[in-house]
Amino acid sequence: MPNRPRPDLTASAAAMGACGLGARQALPDAVSAVPGGLHQHSVPLSLHVRSIPSPASSPFGPGAATRPSGHTITLDDQSFFLSGTPWMPVVGEFHYARYPRDEWRDELLKMKAGGLNTVSSYVFWIHHEEVRGVFDWSGQRSLRAFLLLCHEVGLKAFVRIGPWCHGEVRNGGFPDWVAHWTVAKRTPDPAFFRLAEPFLREQAAQMAGLLWKDGGPVIGIQLDNESSNADYLLALKRLARDCGIDVPFYAVTGWQGGVPDEGVLPLWGGYADGFWGGDALLYRRFFIPGTQRKPAQYPFACVEIGPGMMSGYGKRIKIVPGDVAAMALALLASGNTMPGFYMYHGGTNPDGRITSMNENHPHQLPVKDYDFQTALGACGEVREQYHLLRQQNLFVQDFGSALARMPAFFPDSKEHDAAPGGAERLRWALRTDGTAGFLFYINRQPNEPLPTHAGVQFSLNTPMGAVLVPSQPVTIPDGGFGCWPLRLNCDGVLLHHATAQLLCRHRQGGEAWYFLVARDGIPLEIALGVGSEAVVVASGQQTPTAGGTLVTGIQPGLGKAVSVTKPEGGVVHFVVLTPEQAGQCYKLKFAGREHILLTNATVLAEDRLLRLQSTDPARLSIAVFPPVQAAIVDGARCSSAADGIFARFHPSGLDRTPGPVPQLRLVRPAGPLATQLRGHGDAPWPDPAVYAFDIPVAAAGRRAIVSIHYIGDAARLYVRDRLVMDHYFNGDPLSFALWRIEPDDWPDLRLQVLPYSESLDQRLPAMARRMIEAAKRDRTLDVVSASALEVHEFRMEF
Repeated sequence: MPNRPRPDLTASAAAMGACGLGARQALPDAVSAVPGGLHQHSVPLSLHVRSIPSPASSPFGPGAATRPSGHTITLDDQSFFLSGTPWMPVVGEFHYARYPRDEWRDELLKMKAGGLNTVSSYVFWIHHEEVRGVFDWSGQRSLRAFLLLCHEVGLKAFVRIGPWCHGEVRNGGFPDWVAHWTVAKRTPDPAFFRLAEPFLREQAAQMAGLLWKDGGPVIGIQLDNESSNADYLLALKRLARDCGIDVPFYAVTGWQGGVPDEGVLPLWGGYADGFWGGDALLYRRFFIPGTQRKPAQYPFACVEIGPGMMSGYGKRIKIVPGDVAAMALALLASGNTMPGFYMYHGGTNPDGRITSMNENHPHQLPVKDYDFQTALGACGEVREQYHLLRQQNLFVQDFGSALARMPAFFPDSKEHDAAPGGAERLRWALRTDGTAGFLFYINRQPNEPLPTHAGVQFSLNTPMGAVLVPSQPVTIPDGGFGCWPLRLNCDGVLLHHATAQLLCRHRQGGEAWYFLVARDGIPLEIALGVGSEAVVVASGQQTPTAGGTLVTGIQPGLGKAVSVTKPEGGVVHFVVLTPEQAGQCYKLKFAGREHILLTNATVLAEDRLLRLQSTDPARLSIAVFPPVQAAIVDGARCSSAADGIFARFHPSGLDRTPGPVPQLRLVRPAGPLATQLRGHGDAPWPDPAVYAFDIPVAAAGRRAIVSIHYIGDAARLYVRDRLVMDHYFNGDPLSFALWRIEPDDWPDLRLQVLPYSESLDQRLPAMARRMIEAAKRDRTLDVVSASALEVHEFRMEF
């Protein structure tokens, strides 16, 4: 995470020779403006790709790339390879020291179910050596235990070793004794390296036997963070190797510039908003394909795509999940071959021996809260980003080996599109290897509507031939974003194109099923490079074409939309899901084989067992493909019923007893000093309102997430004098896990709230300001209440 406004990444990329994508030309698209936010296109949007750049070796300077089994991880200038096959790491950041150790395993299983194959984490120096020479790797600070669990659940690991990290931690992760030491920090100065070397050797000991070369999960490390001192970064790499940290790849962040010419892999990212401020135009660029591009000599890899964001005290942020998904897809359209999400999982700052662990300068961050409004919250909450990003991650999981070798091409420079009023042209891109491809469109950005584009068709002149898609012009609405396959070999059947996004694939025997998702109300069509005699259409109408068969009028659902029988035998099926169904889609391996699941529960897969977690067990259902006739749910036999190609289970007899809800009791109202905007830092607050909790004894042993609903400057939760959680108001409640607080401590729980004042308005996002206006009308501005959401778990065996 940065501690300053982000630089213009386009300029940085250009300085590194970023284009490197072969010659390309674009015909101007004719656009006429229509009042009411509609842009009518009169001719197809055009792109001419003359050649596909040939892959080349990369000078990144690998370490030990082969594990005892013979499996390898390597890379060239286009992508990573796993045992010689193109591979896309899908990475999610989860800070082990910010989360209870006894809950790590479940959260890692959630991340794996979310489509991730790799977990990243900073190792914060201050968390482990707050006092010089006294290292603490115990409890939730145990890097080794965390990496062992990653390996156990089948996830690879990418360790960001510092010694400086940022991550909204005090001193950027430096212990105070380092921060105050008079030495040229983050330079090749031997005096600084003498301070840092014991910490790196301690990390090496934690990772001993767990590196890729040992058969372990650690495939790479990041050196420092946001350093532009190339000599320092290369010296740090040498030190890490001298300490025994020998891994397939070494990486650094690239957006700050100053990346060494060789020896390390630069990593990139993007955020929809940032507590550090910055021009709104900067954030919009992350939504425009082509404003970030593949750096010369290296694949385009990301480590900080933000599914959420922290609120700073001076700037409160509310993340919109759809914005996150659009931005991630825009980066994929730009050529990203390593979707890396920061933070994918939120947490809570651990207590320090000497000081609190939060950043309070130059940005004022909460003392305890690091929820990050992200896909998985600080209490393990599953948010909409998790479901939206899982759809992209499943796509990468099944089609990434092809996508990874497809360079990105853009119709023209999109720099002007970031400016207000500069959105006359639809934002789109093409990734192709000259044989097949994926066409991306992104018509969404935060806080500013984009025009609806009508009459949209794409005319592509590429080495894979001339392509006009779709067969008839379509309308792409404001907020729309998607990815269409082009000329894709689907198990021997040519998918010429589809106006739906690929989700995942399943193979069994001589049959293959391709699952797609309908998006943005765009009429569905599937064009196939086979004659109509081989095509069976269950939904829609088929029309013979010069190149094969066009199927239109498809209605999404759980049945086969189109089936194709191959001349040599075998059948390929296409299933088009609704957006709601796709949001419930998981692809997991259990009971010895892969399955496609549709469920409104969170799914954790272990061997023959599925663990289903739900906050609404009355609505719990799960559909399984390939279909299964019966299962054991919490010890009781449950039969399925056919639902399209799926077998759907509606478990009965589950515990649906609503959990008890804590009540708040006002102990002391706020005093006159409480509205002076002093809610940051760890000093006691002047004159806060104080509330006590009445928590029923029956709540003990239940997994309840308690939310405090308030409107104000900030809130804090204490057990006696110990701060448990704090929160800067942004429109969301303060939430905490009741099961993490001992029932004996419940009588000593106290909530402090600093009330609303109008001077707060300029710091708030629009959604929070609307809440305040509604509360003023309803005269509920000072109402503080509690609610509880209980997580029920059910076990399903096959």
